[in-house]
Amino acid sequence: MKLKFTLLLSSALLIMGNSFGQMHVSTGTTKYVLLEEGTGNWCGYCPDGAEDIVRNIIPTYPHVIVASFHNRPSDPMTLSPDTYNTDYTSLVGFPGATIDRTNQGSGVSVGRPWDGAVAARMTVTPNFQVDMKSTFDTGSRLLTVEVTGIALTSLTGSWNINAYVTEDSVSSAGSYSQANYAGCVPCGAQNYTYFGGSPGDTSWYFGLGDPIAPVSKYSHMDVVRAVLATTGGIYGDPAFTDPSIGTKNAITYTYTIPAGYNRKQMKVIGLVLQQNTSAGSVATVENAISSKIRLLPLNSLEVTPVPTMMEVTLYPNPAKNMITVKGTLDNPADTRIVIYNAIGQVVTDKSYKANGSDFAENIQLTDISNGLYFMSIINNGQSITKQFVISK
Repeated sequence: MKLKFTLLLSSALLIMGNSFGQMHVSTGTTKYVLLEEGTGNWCGYCPDGAEDIVRNIIPTYPHVIVASFHNRPSDPMTLSPDTYNTDYTSLVGFPGATIDRTNQGSGVSVGRPWDGAVAARMTVTPNFQVDMKSTFDTGSRLLTVEVTGIALTSLTGSWNINAYVTEDSVSSAGSYSQANYAGCVPCGAQNYTYFGGSPGDTSWYFGLGDPIAPVSKYSHMDVVRAVLATTGGIYGDPAFTDPSIGTKNAITYTYTIPAGYNRKQMKVIGLVLQQNTSAGSVATVENAISSKIRLLPLNSLEVTPVPTMMEVTLYPNPAKNMITVKGTLDNPADTRIVIYNAIGQVVTDKSYKANGSDFAENIQLTDISNGLYFMSIINNGQSITKQFVISK
């Protein structure tokens, strides 16, 4: 049935003359946490915030979704007008963040509390499921996003829907160069090692200069390129008032991706949040989901069966005591993970319950020795094998 659908869709694309890709994702009843970072390429302490996200938060909490808002007119990645949590960064020159829209700035320059705030939100039972369907037309570069919210319990109040478009791996060349106070001797009192680590821990960007050089050493990640709400900007569009359990509503957005943006590095985020209209007011993000744009490439010259798990990644690699596996499920079902050593012996075999399209699990490696290993990820009868190394 799935192959028949793919054939029919490919025939339609042949007639229309453009390529499309479509992806459906869902939170299910899983809680995903939205970290909205306030940053800027002018901000010499901001590489520390980016490092904390990549080095600590994402590997520890695989169900976190990151959106980085840049600010100040001098930063070419700034959205206009400035949005919500970036004002804090602009005033004090430290990276700021809201976790599910609760501000974590509070003047903290050292040992920022982002990790603990993410951990606390992970334990919350979500009030909404968020489903998202996105379609991309490679001819017109038109992205169409449908975000659906489903109430998981009966509620009193009002909630909105929104969607963001983000881009990864934005080069720090030219006007995108990143200021850096890590190991910057001329920076004097601004000089730092790494705020998020143990005392004396060295930043990845220590001694790379101000701005960071060479530019290959730093890329801007999760850069918010567009907020798609049509009425409320960062606060979203009205979707629910006093919903009962099972109440569903969907909003469709369109966005033409500029030619200068790298579509292959872009993601779309869908979210449901409490309704409000001003920074500093309660506007909690209830749940969010993300996916890469055009995960299922289809064109007029190929007919490919839809894989049941896409965009599978393992990190860190090499690993020490834990490795994270992430992927997106086309048809959520229980997933089995089998790890083999270099001579084919099974060292671990475990199944994980499906709950939403965004599959993410931390696999403990504490009792496994150093060496080369192979991980088979088995879902709906299909298997994907990835290679990794353990080095403790």
